[in-house]
Amino acid sequence: MSTEERRACIAAAWAPVRVLAAAWTTVTVFAIFAYAATVSSPTLGNVDWHDAARAGTSIFLLAMGGPAEVGNASVSLMPLSVTLFIWWFVCRSFLAMGIDSWAQAASAAASSFVFTLLVGLAALPGAGRFGGAAGAAVLTCAAMARARWRTSRPDGRVWNLLEGCRGELRPVLRALAVVSVGLLAVALVLGRSAVAAVNGYYVQGAVGAVMLTLVQLAYLPNIVVWVASFALGAGFSVGRGTDFSAFGVTSLQLPAIPVFGALPSPGVRMAWLPVLLACLALAWFVWRSRAYSSLKEASAAAGACLGCLFALGITAAFLSGGAIGPGRMSDVGPRPLPLGLGFALAIGLPCVLGLVAPRAAAALRSRATGRPEEADAEEGPSTTGFSSPQADRLSRDAADSSASDGRRDLENRTFDRPSKWQGNRRDDTFVK
Repeated sequence: MSTEERRACIAAAWAPVRVLAAAWTTVTVFAIFAYAATVSSPTLGNVDWHDAARAGTSIFLLAMGGPAEVGNASVSLMPLSVTLFIWWFVCRSFLAMGIDSWAQAASAAASSFVFTLLVGLAALPGAGRFGGAAGAAVLTCAAMARARWRTSRPDGRVWNLLEGCRGELRPVLRALAVVSVGLLAVALVLGRSAVAAVNGYYVQGAVGAVMLTLVQLAYLPNIVVWVASFALGAGFSVGRGTDFSAFGVTSLQLPAIPVFGALPSPGVRMAWLPVLLACLALAWFVWRSRAYSSLKEASAAAGACLGCLFALGITAAFLSGGAIGPGRMSDVGPRPLPLGLGFALAIGLPCVLGLVAPRAAAALRSRATGRPEEADAEEGPSTTGFSSPQADRLSRDAADSSASDGRRDLENRTFDRPSKWQGNRRDDTFVK
């Protein structure tokens, strides 16, 4: 290994460590500040600021995926706001420096694992040190993959398929996130009295209320995924024996957490919501089908999108769910398989129908009329789901070259302009 490569490996190892160190410090300081704000509460007992700092370290490990054992209870529900912030900053670090070799990638993943494992020594007993360290390494690898994809996307049919899926699904997923946030806001407004009642159970001042709000905001991405699962009909649970879905609600006694006051009551049915989302998705993909010139191309895109949606649903359920206590509370959040099927049925099936059906109809018309299938396709966006940036750049260069050639022809061309006196000549004499 050359000296330059060793320096690059050291820089790659340092990039995630500084982000993880900043996140750990921030969470620990927040835990100490929360302890100072509620130190007079009788529920704290003999807890001191050292215990608060160790609790902050346990929360950091929890954000990395390391479950915490508190007595007979296990807490494994990850605060995804913290996790996503760390992932974003690590990704930005890799974008700034660049990862050019497997040795650099291995150095970054190993440094994340070792740093998180050492930090875990300061956590409370029962904290998931090895789980958190492994999660930090996986998070670092995911950030490296994202940074590498943005800087130099690999070529090949599979990678083009994935890039096409990203372009097709990103607007739909953003719209689903907006709908989920809107439903959450409506639920909070409708259940504000229950939220305020639960919030009043805690002995707290203004600072304590702010702290409790920040703790719940740490789980905002989890809650948004839960609402999306509700809207898609897959549902989610807040403890065993409960189910909150657009097709029906089954509820039991819930933990005293303010945001749970916004949960729908038993008897609430919104079966029209998944159907509405599916129809909107179908309309979008029918419009997007104009970008494909053949049935084969549209079918490949639809199949890839369907598989990506199923995998996305399973991953989202796995990351947003977990345990928040013993007994029934060991099952909180959406279940992976139902949410994967919800994504596949409510979005993936409309994607297949919307992309394939118009191209299939065009293929049938082309066979009946004898015209090529491409002639029946409407002119869509300039970039289909399978075009590469290099192809777009070449097409733009060709268009610019054609335009410049046309301008040169116009500049060099002469025109015979008629005189204003033409038609009034009579025997070489101009008549006014």
